[in-house]
Amino acid sequence: MAQQTGLVATPLSLDNPGALNAALAAIGLVFNAAGPFSETGLKVIEACLCTGTSYVDVSGEFHHLRAVEALDERARKARIPLLTGAGFGVTFGDCLARRLVDRLPDATHLRLSVAASNAQTTSSVRRTILEVMARGGYAIEGGRWVRKPLGHDLWTVRDGA
Repeated sequence: MAQQTGLVATPLSLDNPGALNAALAAIGLVFNAAGPFSETGLKVIEACLCTGTSYVDVSGEFHHLRAVEALDERARKARIPLLTGAGFGVTFGDCLARRLVDRLPDATHLRLSVAASNAQTTSSVRRTILEVMARGGYAIEGGRWVRKPLGHDLWTVRDGA
């Protein structure tokens, strides 16, 4: 990914917190695209909190999103942003939801679907999918995470084809 974007990549072991902290102390931002984030995210975030390094990831894993949310107070004290979910599904979904709320201010409910028929898969993505399926799902109700089984509410989405 770094070669494609012209960014600098620094491979690091997540099992050596001292080396990770030393590497992060010299940079201003970590962009974590290495999932499953249940395995990588919190280790990198912990180093970011220790070094004052801003953090962004592309996770869409419910449990990771919740874990990062729980670190909000520590991030505020460290004066760094922790941005999780900057990938297609979460960011796109949030932006679309915001746009709909702005255009339909009297609406009381929003049901949003994202079809990823063109999504690319890797072994890490497959592991992530299996982990999310095994751990179950959530819904956002009244602005709060509510534990729900995956597929708790089904509907048909038509794409016009």
